[in-house]
Amino acid sequence: MAKVIADLNWAILIGSKEEQEKLKEVLTFKDPSAVYTKRYKRGVWDGSVRLCRETMYGVLFRSGLIKYVLKFFPDLEIEKKVKPLVQREVSLPIELRDYQKEAIEEALKKRVGLISVPTGGGKTFIGLGIISRVEAKKYLYVVHRQELLLQVYHWLVECFGKEQVGRIGAGYCEDDKKIIVGMVQSLVTKVGREDWKQFFNDIEVLIIDEAHHSVSSSYRILIDSMDNLCLKVGLTGTPPSYDTLEGLKMLGVLGEVIYEVDINLLVQRGYVVGPRVVMYKGTWDVGLRKYWKAINWRQFGSERKFWNIVRDRGIVNNGVRNQLIANLVKGKTGVLVVVDMVEHGRQLQELIGCPFVWAGVKNRFELFESFRKGNIPILICSPVLEEGVDVHGIKTVVIASGGKSKRKLLQRIGRGMRTMKGKIDVEVIDFYDDEIPLLERHSKKRLKVYEQMGFPVQIVNLDKVDSNSVNNTTGG
Repeated sequence: MAKVIADLNWAILIGSKEEQEKLKEVLTFKDPSAVYTKRYKRGVWDGSVRLCRETMYGVLFRSGLIKYVLKFFPDLEIEKKVKPLVQREVSLPIELRDYQKEAIEEALKKRVGLISVPTGGGKTFIGLGIISRVEAKKYLYVVHRQELLLQVYHWLVECFGKEQVGRIGAGYCEDDKKIIVGMVQSLVTKVGREDWKQFFNDIEVLIIDEAHHSVSSSYRILIDSMDNLCLKVGLTGTPPSYDTLEGLKMLGVLGEVIYEVDINLLVQRGYVVGPRVVMYKGTWDVGLRKYWKAINWRQFGSERKFWNIVRDRGIVNNGVRNQLIANLVKGKTGVLVVVDMVEHGRQLQELIGCPFVWAGVKNRFELFESFRKGNIPILICSPVLEEGVDVHGIKTVVIASGGKSKRKLLQRIGRGMRTMKGKIDVEVIDFYDDEIPLLERHSKKRLKVYEQMGFPVQIVNLDKVDSNSVNNTTGG
């Protein structure tokens, strides 16, 4: 009978040749994006991706995939070699909510996995709570943005004191501290260096913020450098889908979801406010439909390439649509307009006459603070504000960017769901783009997300002169 020996990062299957071949077959998948690559088109790659590798001792794979592997090897013997977890009790200067305490207990019990809490649910505080409950040589809290680095550092200092907390990234290299918050981009450059070997060996507690990024090579290289972990937890706002290759890769790195909080629970308990969605439908530009008919879209080879063309014509440089956005936010306060492309942000900035924040803006922290205080009524923002950054004062979120990603959509809406005095909901302004079938498919997917989440939706048809709006309320 085959046997698996596993730690928090890796597992190795030791068994017969037949069992090893079966595992390699089980962990081999087709990459759906392979058809767009030159290697596939030249016939040098069949598009298969194997999430394991053969060694002289057995077949090595990521330990987060053990539960998946057990579906095909129900009698598999599992031997776990994990460092013992030493618990402690350190009081925090913050009051944790019931579900945050439950998530922490589950992390201590399972030792590895994902904790899924919607934006505004206090994922950072769960990470702080985990650190307060485990004794370790070193703790590492990994982020991917400078804004998050500074934000998490502030809370770590509040909870554990400046003498214990250090930063790595954004010009800081305070690796001699016991509790480190570090940017993955800076940390991965240290991996493999002899003078940093002891640093990574000493890390026993690892917390990955915005854990859906963990499928990237930078995260995998960083995580693999830590051989003495006794606890590894990822925090995310949206759980992954494990029926995709990317989802399985994430499962391998960080394991399954061990605790999940429903967004409607946070709304019911008053921790966040609920969204109220208005989707505007109309003819933004009749030329788009003519453009669609005039071209053979299949010449672009893939929806991804065609999307770039359509986004430019239908969203970024769509003057009618951009002017509508400017008209809808005129006179409002606490408005966050979300864009994907810098060019789109600049065009809206000119029409609306408000600041535009993106990664290249040096004074973005000052602009965020001014927006929080209400001195800036409208702020246009690129994805720099998409994940984790705590900005209060948002009353309206404008989804100017279109798109179809559920994770991005919920993160963007979540920016406005934080509570404030007198705020009963957050207005979400979206657009039902239907001039080109691809844009309409994206619009339908966003509408479906709203309906699935139980958000009230009102569709306003701007082309109707007799009735200005059509109500389509779903959920509470």
